Amino acid sequence: MQIPQKKTHRLPIKSLLLFITLVVIGALLLWFPSKSATPILTDKVIHGKMLRTIPIFGLLKAKNEQSIIPRVDGTVAEKLVRPGDRVLSQSPIFRLNNVKIEQALISATLDLMSAAANVKELKSELVRQQRRLTNQQALTKSKLALAKAELAANKQLAEKHIISTIDLLQAEISSQQAQLEWQMAKEELLDFTELRQAREDVIMAKLKQAEAKLRIATSNQDGLEIKAGMNGIIQSLDKNIKIGQWLNAGQSLGSIAQDDNLYAEGKVMASYAVLLNVGQSVELNIKGEMATGTISHIEPNVVDNQVHVLIELAELPSTARLNIEVTGQIAVIDKPALMVSKPDYITRAHTETTVWRQTKQNGEFKERIIQLGDITKDHIEIISGLTVGDTIALKNL
Repeated sequence: MQIPQKKTHRLPIKSLLLFITLVVIGALLLWFPSKSATPILTDKVIHGKMLRTIPIFGLLKAKNEQSIIPRVDGTVAEKLVRPGDRVLSQSPIFRLNNVKIEQALISATLDLMSAAANVKELKSELVRQQRRLTNQQALTKSKLALAKAELAANKQLAEKHIISTIDLLQAEISSQQAQLEWQMAKEELLDFTELRQAREDVIMAKLKQAEAKLRIATSNQDGLEIKAGMNGIIQSLDKNIKIGQWLNAGQSLGSIAQDDNLYAEGKVMASYAVLLNVGQSVELNIKGEMATGTISHIEPNVVDNQVHVLIELAELPSTARLNIEVTGQIAVIDKPALMVSKPDYITRAHTETTVWRQTKQNGEFKERIIQLGDITKDHIEIISGLTVGDTIALKNL
């Protein structure tokens, strides 16, 4: 009797190798996903507001500022204010002493009093002289009339041989003498009238000279009190000025500024200079409060790698103070535009370039030539080549 043999079933070698190959391929596919499975970053073209800003920092400055300058020499008698004090235009800043100015005022006052008295005295004298000469002319005129009447009567008497020829001759001589006296009185009054005007002009000129001298002396006296000259705040004051110190006219002692009319003086990195234009809008942070303004002036020169700009502010917030630091942003591009997110393969503005545009038929991406406008950090402006709703790839395919 035969003992039956146990059969073993073996997989064919080819099948085993195929199975192993499939496992490896599956593992590789799981470990290295295909390129087609990677999502493509895209964005759609839209109409929107394109904005690009650059940073700015600076200080608030006063539009109206003036120096504190004495008009006359003198020694400091009083120092009445300190930096930061608010003053009115007539507020005294310093008081000075100057003996010569005080003496000149006294002298000018006395000279004016003397000149005024001389005018009064001369006018009184001229009135008296005119009255005398007028009366004298009237008297000689009366004498002339009487002499003419006597001559006429004597002529009639002489014709009747009542008086002698000598009496008639004497009457004629008296009439001629009266005529001469009246003529002299008339000419003397006329000469006096012309001389009177000249004498009045001289004495009035001396009076005006005395008045001008007093005005100058008074002005110099007033100059011993150095006033603010405008409403504002004492911005600076020379710390070295002491009581008793001599000050010269025209010497700068400090400055006053109006703090209700401020502008911003900002600085921008020189690399941004080509982007700056007068009229661009600016938003400033003034101690936590925001203020808007526009660029009113751009300095032509670069100083310490910075460009200085002046900014006109529309309205000042309550936090605005003279000389405080401010920061902000200048909108160098601020306009409506046909725009899309900036692809990483586009770097130059205002050029013709190629982008990957998704077709509407099958969703594939194909190259499309477009004309670029401005570029900001996040967006590009489309001048031509794309329309609203077009989709582009943000990565280079």
